[in-house]
Amino acid sequence: MKKIILHSLLGLGIAMVPQIGAANTAPHWTTNNIYCLDCHQNHMGPKTACEFCHNNSSGGNYSKTSAPAMATHSAAVIGSNSYGQWQRQCVDCHDPHVSAQCATPLIEGSFSSYSAANGTTSFTLDNLLVLDSTWQDPSTWRAKTGRERGLIFLVQGMLWDAEQNVSIDFSAEIINATANTITVQGEVTQFSTSRDFKILYGQYIKSEINGVTVAFAGTPAGLADNESADTIDPTPDGVCQVCHTQTRHWRSDGSLADHFNGENCTTCHDHELGFRPSCNACHGFPPVVDVPGQINGLVWNPAPTGSSSAGAHATHVSDNGMSCATCHYSGMPVTPIIDDYRLQMGFAINGQDTNGNHYDGQSLHPSYSYEGTNNTTVTTGGSMTCTVYCHSDGTSVATGVLAAQTSPSWTTGSTQCNSCHTYPPAYAQDQPKSNSHQRHINAGFTCKTCHFGTTTDGVTITPTGNHGNGRYDVIGAPTFHANGQDRPLDLVYTFDAGGGTCSTNSCHGYFGFNTPIRWGNVYLHASPSVTAGDESNEINFQVNVTDCGSAVCNTPFTCSFVWGDGTTADGDCTTSHVYPASGSYQVSWNVWDAKHHSMENDKLTSVNAEEIAPPTGVTLGASFDPVTGLVTVSIPDTTTAGVPVAKVYVYWGDRATTIINPPILPVQHHYLRNSTYRIKVVVYDQNYGKMTYTYLEEPSLEVPVINP
Repeated sequence: MKKIILHSLLGLGIAMVPQIGAANTAPHWTTNNIYCLDCHQNHMGPKTACEFCHNNSSGGNYSKTSAPAMATHSAAVIGSNSYGQWQRQCVDCHDPHVSAQCATPLIEGSFSSYSAANGTTSFTLDNLLVLDSTWQDPSTWRAKTGRERGLIFLVQGMLWDAEQNVSIDFSAEIINATANTITVQGEVTQFSTSRDFKILYGQYIKSEINGVTVAFAGTPAGLADNESADTIDPTPDGVCQVCHTQTRHWRSDGSLADHFNGENCTTCHDHELGFRPSCNACHGFPPVVDVPGQINGLVWNPAPTGSSSAGAHATHVSDNGMSCATCHYSGMPVTPIIDDYRLQMGFAINGQDTNGNHYDGQSLHPSYSYEGTNNTTVTTGGSMTCTVYCHSDGTSVATGVLAAQTSPSWTTGSTQCNSCHTYPPAYAQDQPKSNSHQRHINAGFTCKTCHFGTTTDGVTITPTGNHGNGRYDVIGAPTFHANGQDRPLDLVYTFDAGGGTCSTNSCHGYFGFNTPIRWGNVYLHASPSVTAGDESNEINFQVNVTDCGSAVCNTPFTCSFVWGDGTTADGDCTTSHVYPASGSYQVSWNVWDAKHHSMENDKLTSVNAEEIAPPTGVTLGASFDPVTGLVTVSIPDTTTAGVPVAKVYVYWGDRATTIINPPILPVQHHYLRNSTYRIKVVVYDQNYGKMTYTYLEEPSLEVPVINP
């Protein structure tokens, strides 16, 4: 232990302490020019919010009103309502006036002399005792969590307050330290006889949080430290731990205490981010340096993955503004599979279909494995390529099928216009989608004429994100060139999977073409067939395609119907519809093939919905009397609907006929020969309704006759 003799006592006089109250411990103290009235402008009124001064998120050049910014620990900041809506206040964990760590300092010692100049004070050490092995190196004392954030140097009773006639403590942040000297923020001009000091971690952590005594010394012991070999922490007094009752790790009852035991929670859960898991706690955000562990480097926490190159991260994220989730769908920090040493590879491109997505990566360190998310297949062939919409020919926007096309290498490849599609796209019509590029190129036009929002010179893509956004961006240039001069271009384009249309196109008008014209110029032709249905006001509607617009019909066909009564239908081209009332209706319809081609325009067809009278009938019967040899047919004088019967014809089956007029009474007939006869009865009611009955409708009309 070092010992230095105090050569002279510089003074016992009265300390030059401002006549304004202050907190008892730095940094909320006079060494930073912070006084009570800065936070309590009216002793009886509201306090100034912490965020008023803690607003500096740049990480340096701190001052009284530009202190380190810290986000509130809350559900909103974390970005999850799994535990409901909750929020903690700064003062739940921090006492803004005093530090409770005086009883548990990190370092103790004494000084022999000091000197003050230029806003700092340097103390020459007499002896030094490090109590916490984490802080053996004095060079670390000036930056506990970052630059300008040193440990707190405390001398109890060092200053004399003449107004209160009492010694008060001196405290300040360490800005430089060696084994011989400590330099702190602020100047000391006079002091009492006290020259013993303590070094505290600071941060104003309370000694009791949530009703539980906490241990905090700025090391893992105060955050995530389970001294047992079990998953149960016998002393759950960590400053984070004491409030957590439902978290997946480190609960207040001591359970689940095996997650990164002995590590500092804030390595991954930055206080500046409200303790939300942060990307750059494990790797750069994004990784752009080819070395693990750098601030912008490859994965280092919990261990390197085996990768040796940051590849095209900078191109995708920094240059093109793509989010992590574009290629790492369900990856950290919003993943349900954290802490399993798996790299999530899953593509999510503006809602594009994920079927066919594939990534071929390199082999990983044995601790790690890949996990394909969002339907992405992962292999380890080492090519560092992928099959995904933004490196395809783009046709899947229309076809719904991702082209099996491989991207350039993640680490060595480069992209040109023809690395994703021919320049211009030269596939045949409907192979796989509509295409009219070639006829426009043949006419002397370039990409920029119709895609001015993507390229203004026909060579450079700006902004590059527009060329992989899952849309066909058709924005006309200011002019088009024709017959030796530039002419104003007015272009309005509407996308359609079967071929979009230009509803307005001054270029087409100049050359004598009508608008709209469909891209690919393929149209279907069809005719309707309409019949009455079996129910009242029901129609049967069938669409028959008569011309496919190309040599091969791309079946199956699907149809859309606007029935004219406020309802619609899509699907089968042979269908039925029941209207709410009888009358005439206009049906608007169209038909699509499997390549999304349709008729040029919707068609209108008039249909009539008619009421069908409910079925009516009579209850009749026939009988044979073997005594008299007569067959009797009985018919009621009204139908089952109550309509009077007007006339009846009875065909006896032996060429004899009886006609009955009202009054409708039973009739009899005598057969000359024995046999079985089938009688037919035709009934007419007063509404001219006709009802016909044979033995099939009424079995008694089949009569066996046996004369005596």
